Amino acid sequence: MELVTTRVAEGERLALIAQTLDLPYSVVWRWLTAESGRMAAYRASLEAKADDEAHRTLEIADSASPDDVAVARLRVDTRLKLASKWDRKRYGDEKDVGGGFSGGVVIVIGDVKPAAEIGVTVEAEAVTVESLPAEEVI
Repeated sequence: MELVTTRVAEGERLALIAQTLDLPYSVVWRWLTAESGRMAAYRASLEAKADDEAHRTLEIADSASPDDVAVARLRVDTRLKLASKWDRKRYGDEKDVGGGFSGGVVIVIGDVKPAAEIGVTVEAEAVTVESLPAEEVI
């Protein structure tokens, strides 16, 4: 087990690992998913792989020349996209800030006006801002 997860964490694809073990990919996959401990170890190895790929993007971006910036961007974007799938907590698009809060904060400077006058609707502890004049929003 440790051999498989270590190789995955080092960046090797599971299909290639299966091939070098002379096993079909489907057999290795079923073996991984048959026990929660093995699957947890596999997920942890993917998180380590995600971390490595995310850090590698700095090298790719820093070494890009004006001639190959498009290729470098593709390589960076691909690695970050995969990292967001392999480790959603750290590299995913959505971050959980806890407390069940979602939304933005509007700061109004000046006189406080009635909610209806500035386009704010209060619904069951949630505030929806429809439109505010630019001078009232920071």
